[in-house]
Amino acid sequence: MTETNGPATHITIRDALVAYGRAVEARALDQAQIMTWRLLTVGAINIPVLTHLAEHLYGIGELLRARCFARIAAVTEPDMPRPYRLLLAMVASANRADDLRIGAWAHTTAPSDAITAVRAATLARLAGDRVAAIRYFRQALAARPYSARTWSILAAELRITGEEDQSTNAARRAGCLAPGLSVAMFAAGEAAVAAFDHAATAKHFGRALKIDPFHAPAYEHRGHALRRQGRLESAVIDYHRSLILQPAQVVVHTALAQLTLASGDVARVRFLFRRGAAIDPASPEAGFFGALTDLRVGRFEAGWAGYDWFSKLSFPRLSRKQRLPRWPTEESAPTGLLAWNDQFGIGEQVMYLSAASELVARIGSLMISCSPKLETLVRRSFPDAVVTSPDAVANRDPNLGARPAEDPLIATTAVLRRSFDDFPAHKGYLTADPELVAILRERYRDPAGRPLIGISWSSPLGFQGPPKSVPLVQWGPVFKALDARFVSL
Repeated sequence: MTETNGPATHITIRDALVAYGRAVEARALDQAQIMTWRLLTVGAINIPVLTHLAEHLYGIGELLRARCFARIAAVTEPDMPRPYRLLLAMVASANRADDLRIGAWAHTTAPSDAITAVRAATLARLAGDRVAAIRYFRQALAARPYSARTWSILAAELRITGEEDQSTNAARRAGCLAPGLSVAMFAAGEAAVAAFDHAATAKHFGRALKIDPFHAPAYEHRGHALRRQGRLESAVIDYHRSLILQPAQVVVHTALAQLTLASGDVARVRFLFRRGAAIDPASPEAGFFGALTDLRVGRFEAGWAGYDWFSKLSFPRLSRKQRLPRWPTEESAPTGLLAWNDQFGIGEQVMYLSAASELVARIGSLMISCSPKLETLVRRSFPDAVVTSPDAVANRDPNLGARPAEDPLIATTAVLRRSFDDFPAHKGYLTADPELVAILRERYRDPAGRPLIGISWSSPLGFQGPPKSVPLVQWGPVFKALDARFVSL
């Protein structure tokens, strides 16, 4: 054996451990580090030694090296709490650039070593550099392509960066390589969620639960898939199992409340929404869907008051810089009102236009700003109103007299619909183009004289369109039950 401070030609693991112990006792940290590196070189990754040295380095302020040794220990033996406690202690003083350098240095020393590449990817994830993490994971898989766990982690990273197709492929590989690995099955289930394949989603999460029956997120996601398949009783069971394992889940409480609403048990529905709001008072999901429940059962005052939660949801909305007083104004009745659309969807605009005739009768001068797709229809249906596009009123105020006011269409509906009695008894409020109606009737006329029914089954909205859509194959029971001719809109 050579001296520890000279060039090493050969050293046994036992001699290195003895030398390490003596160096620590003498507080010779440089010597202790040399022995640690030699232990790593000969393949003896001694976790207590690494952790002990990391704690000493942290104590004297050598944070970069302390994190390096602590993370090697944590990655090598993820069940040991001491390295993680040390890493948590260094979070406040950690430099994310150092994290990336550590990973790059480790990978440079062994570019074809899968374990080193995975460690480098882990550090890149901690540093928030997902591009580097994905690159390292791919290099690890090039060296060891049969690691299901690495494929599953890569699938999750790719999904976060929006590479859905590649994420799905990675998850499928993980599932094929390790049908008995719960994390692989969970990744495959998440990939199926992204592809809106509800049957495959339920199957993969079901397999994950057979391996790990105490996985609350798997119950939640399988519940969502079962619900979209129409298997409501099974979905309710999965939601309850998820809440038993993890009670503080706002999304699951909300989903369970929505399912319970179909049963008519309003008291339980409101209880579930209140539970969700109590878990997270700032949750827009619990607040908004709770408001919808109040509206559905006729509690209009509470429902409209809570409807403002909609603005805090992640759905994109149109916006307009408020320039005019909100309606209804406190001083006096306005001389004119701008009712503008803040919804992307056509269906929502049509629904909120139901009050337009009453607005004209109540105010007199009404200007409606709606989607260009609806301008012709709205102008024909409400001839006493001025109809314009959002762009026309985006940067200038309309001419609405001496006391103008404005409000989104949805807000005007909230003002005019305070109870069930406020809904007028009418058959419709939109006026179709008679010439176009005649043309379409002739085009789609059924030889047997059956009625025509138009169906809208696919939403083009990218942010939430697929979950709102119903695959055409699922319309089969409806087509069989009704003696009519259906036209896809």
